Amino acid sequence: MLARSGLRPSDFGGGDVTPAMLGLGVAGGGEEVTAACAELIRDGARHISFGPPLGPDPEAALKVLAAKVLPALG
Repeated sequence: MLARSGLRPSDFGGGDVTPAMLGLGVAGGGEEVTAACAELIRDGARHISFGPPLGPDPEAALKVLAAKVLPALG
């Protein structure tokens, strides 16, 4: 996923947030978000932030993140 976005794991080592980093986003249900985050981790990501935006129902999105995504990523 990083390569498709034009990013490399080394792009994240300096501590500064770049415009390219902000262009990388994940959307979908719990399974899709979990799969995309797992791919980012395999590609070398060491920090993943969630939202905003969190979709039309932020409370429901937070519940999915807490119940499904975060436990799956361990």
